[in-house]
Amino acid sequence: MKVADVPFPLPDGFLCPECGRRRGVSVQFDGLVYCCLACAVQAKRRRWRKARRARRLGAYVFEVLDPNLVFLRDHYGCRWCAARTPISLRGSGDDCEPTLDHIIPISMGGAHAYDNVCCSCFRCNHDRGVENGHDLLGLHG
Repeated sequence: MKVADVPFPLPDGFLCPECGRRRGVSVQFDGLVYCCLACAVQAKRRRWRKARRARRLGAYVFEVLDPNLVFLRDHYGCRWCAARTPISLRGSGDDCEPTLDHIIPISMGGAHAYDNVCCSCFRCNHDRGVENGHDLLGLHG
């Protein structure tokens, strides 16, 4: 995979999906726009680490997932409690921080694939642990 070498101006309101900051130039990578090459490389490494972990834990299906695509698909909202999970909280440890959550955990035979993951706030993801997501649709209200 190759990162585009051509920086271009950021659109108004753009926040980097990796670090949540706004910078003057941007880099396109895997269909997303990052603020710098370091953020694009960091995102790629994170995705590959998660895929290796899924294989090691015995996931029968695994894909290299991009959490930012899942967050965009789910409109930055927690699947379990419907709380807003803004990208600016990514990596903060806040209760409303967006996290990637497996609906059926890998340890229970779930796949590491787009159809088995969702956006979840940090609180719901932490409270769920390894329980099956289909049983917990009313977790926090």
